Amino acid sequence: MAIRKYFRIGEDLGRFLGLSVSRGQIPIEHFKIYLELFISSYLKGMRKAGWDGDEDLPRFGFLAAFALRSVWEVPKMLKNLLQNPESHESKKLMLITELQMEISIEVERLRVNSILKKKGQEHVPKT
Repeated sequence: MAIRKYFRIGEDLGRFLGLSVSRGQIPIEHFKIYLELFISSYLKGMRKAGWDGDEDLPRFGFLAAFALRSVWEVPKMLKNLLQNPESHESKKLMLITELQMEISIEVERLRVNSILKKKGQEHVPKT
């Protein structure tokens, strides 16, 4: 239940990023630049508005929302791969789902760190 309440912070931004990548409004080759720009700007805005929480919380919500878009992308990707594996759309969907899977690893790291922080233990290093 605790993870659910933290997921809300940043979730809107993660959905926006995912939709923007899916629609081609953010070039996949510039994904990591946009990812860091979005989260740093979001955190800056939150701080300016008076929020003084743990930065891992909005980062978790942001990245989890983006990674969870794979629920929609993977079925589309599989359908496109069956119809035309060499199509531009198939290749784009494979790249997007690969990014989502990579991000899910960071989401799990943040989740584990959140649990460890509550227990007062060491953090899991970023890989």
